[in-house]
Amino acid sequence: MDSLKSAYTGVHAMSLDSKNRLALPAKLKSIFAENAQHKEQVCALDIDPKRIIIADQDVLSDLIQDKDMRSLAPFIQPLSLKNDGRFVLSEDYRAHTGIHQDSRSAVFVGHNDHIAVYSEDDWNNYRENLLKTGLGQG
Repeated sequence: MDSLKSAYTGVHAMSLDSKNRLALPAKLKSIFAENAQHKEQVCALDIDPKRIIIADQDVLSDLIQDKDMRSLAPFIQPLSLKNDGRFVLSEDYRAHTGIHQDSRSAVFVGHNDHIAVYSEDDWNNYRENLLKTGLGQG
């Protein structure tokens, strides 16, 4: 990313709607749209912590090299937003992350060059661990 203006930042809570759609938070949507003009955006599952990664192919390739995410390659899929900024969260993604109709809560976290989407419980646990250890995983 060239500057902080084009970096994904912040923590944003959103709700899963009745059609299993999530809306990308407005602050992240404009950056996503800008990046999508230049490179295809994809989403992938991550194991530890359980989350969804939203990034372009190059960033995702770097993340896969840094972590043992190769087994998740079958679950990488293109991500396109509808005009209202929503996308459907597939059954595989809902099952993996625990984001579902009962909880209805998802947390989008900007990690500079990518977005991570956690269930509210997983985000709270991950954040608590970060605060305790002072260390984080991208």
